[in-house]
Amino acid sequence: MREARAYYASLPPTEENFLKVVANPASKESSYVRQVVGYWEMAAALVNHGTLNDALAFDTLQEMYFVYAKIKPFLAMLREKTNSPDFLVNMQRYAEGTEESREDGGTQEGR
Repeated sequence: MREARAYYASLPPTEENFLKVVANPASKESSYVRQVVGYWEMAAALVNHGTLNDALAFDTLQEMYFVYAKIKPFLAMLREKTNSPDFLVNMQRYAEGTEESREDGGTQEGR
């Protein structure tokens, strides 16, 4: 997971880079991205469904906002290109779950 997180953090946030990664699902880079976003999608789902307390999540899941903010500009395109309309729907719902967070671009300051 450390290697996956380091790769994701170093991935330049451009549409071209994300498309390159999803175009080759068998690559190590694709597995890194899927591992990172999959982990945070699961964590967001646990909060959204009430398994994890929202305040506890807010206090401890700051990395999720970074992960979401990096992929957010390309999320609609990735959903379309991968034919996955629900890709990261839980993370989006959590990060943009309040009016303040939507105005703040889905960062934790607005949560």
